[in-house]
Amino acid sequence: MPAALSNEIRIANGLRMLNCSGRSFVRISKTLGVSISDGPFSEGMRTALDLTTAEQLLTILERMRKLQELVTEAANGITINIDWSQIEQISNVLTIRLVQETAQELKQEDPKLAAMMERAMRNVTNVSRPA
Repeated sequence: MPAALSNEIRIANGLRMLNCSGRSFVRISKTLGVSISDGPFSEGMRTALDLTTAEQLLTILERMRKLQELVTEAANGITINIDWSQIEQISNVLTIRLVQETAQELKQEDPKLAAMMERAMRNVTNVSRPA
């Protein structure tokens, strides 16, 4: 059994908070470049994931949490659950958001990115972000 504050417990708690299944999380993570599959993920969650994989998964989980916050903000504080089973759409919106954040950090904001992000968010939630 993993320790109370282990990476595995943090991942499990994060998935529970987001209402995201382990299977959807593995599939999203795979599309975003993490080398993992359902079996090793399930086994690692019961025992221990290797540190590199756990850190990659925690990074993706944090991006998912931020996306949920963004959706809630766009809905004026109403929590709208994202359908995490929409693997391609979720991966797309997470990638667009990462590009958007990077552009903001570089002071290279592009209205086209904002429009892409709004469309991508609608695809997973039917909610658009206010201008």
